[in-house]
Amino acid sequence: MTGVSRHGYGTGLRSIAYRDRVIFFRVNNGELTVMRVLHGHQDISADDFKQEEN
Repeated sequence: MTGVSRHGYGTGLRSIAYRDRVIFFRVNNGELTVMRVLHGHQDISADDFKQEEN
């Protein structure tokens, strides 16, 4: 699977860099879901992904 594992931010969360953005996504049963697209210089924390855990 491509992307970097980001388990510290949420279960099954992965990311990939594209230009000046970081795309956070999950793959479940072969379906890719984009969770967030953030600027690469932005401070990112687990709090940015709490709503998606519910």
